[in-house]
Amino acid sequence: MKARPAVSLDEPAREDELPASERFADDSPDPEQLYVGTELREMINENLDELSPLLKSAFVLREVQGYSTGEAAKTLGVTENTLKARLWRARHQLAERLGSRLKRMKDGMSGGMGDAECSYC
Repeated sequence: MKARPAVSLDEPAREDELPASERFADDSPDPEQLYVGTELREMINENLDELSPLLKSAFVLREVQGYSTGEAAKTLGVTENTLKARLWRARHQLAERLGSRLKRMKDGMSGGMGDAECSYC
């Protein structure tokens, strides 16, 4: 196999080349995706208070704080199946409350996260 020549990022590009900053893709979210993510988090947080304390604690431990199912169940002193049932009910209630708003957001978006399917809708 031939070795490829080294490419300097400091060297100016030739006339027939794009600058290095435009040749390499940036995987970070664009400003629109950042805004949608922030807006979605705010919508969920506003609606969390409408859940019962049992459902809210299960959802927060698992989805917000990132606990595993086993860790969250142990923290709450319940079985994993009980935790899973509470998570399902919490997600279902949040989806019912947020579904139409999320659908409007999705329909209003072009490209980016607007094309992604909501796993709860």
